Amino acid sequence: MPKREYAPYKAAVKAPHQATQPRELKNVVAELQNEQIRDAIAACGGNKRKAAASLGISRSFLYKKLSEISETNTSQATVLTSCYAIIF
Repeated sequence: MPKREYAPYKAAVKAPHQATQPRELKNVVAELQNEQIRDAIAACGGNKRKAAASLGISRSFLYKKLSEISETNTSQATVLTSCYAIIF
């Protein structure tokens, strides 16, 4: 009997952007959380209470995650600005 291949499963297993270097799991999880939070807030029209409820988390936890995202983005922007200043 020939071996069956399930195309939808194979498509789901492949990552949309495969990096050449493996990434740390904590970074992958953080990126996924950030994406889900942004999507939920957008889907709820900016209403963070509804976004938290749709994610199954408390509003205070959502604000904690948003604060972490903001800190990460600020530190990355500082590094990029510093690199830009050194180059030019």
